[in-house]
Amino acid sequence: MIITFLRLVDEAISLYTFLILVNSALSWVPLGRLGMMSGIAAAINAICEPFVGLFRRIIPTFGGIDFSPFVAILALMALRRILTAILLPTVY
Repeated sequence: MIITFLRLVDEAISLYTFLILVNSALSWVPLGRLGMMSGIAAAINAICEPFVGLFRRIIPTFGGIDFSPFVAILALMALRRILTAILLPTVY
């Protein structure tokens, strides 16, 4: 049961990490005329912005580069490690 939960959380964190990466890549692409793609980009941004925005408010940009997606991904990786360290020993 706990292993199933860990796998589910791991997959959710992986998906969210991927969405943050896609959102960061799409921020470099002008999507004004692409209709459907701009809608998809807006949906991905709406999903990612609440979490990445937490770090964006804390971390300043350096030379016009926003490091908040990178820090958000690091936080997700740390969360994955912490949950695994806490829950996995209870299985064995």
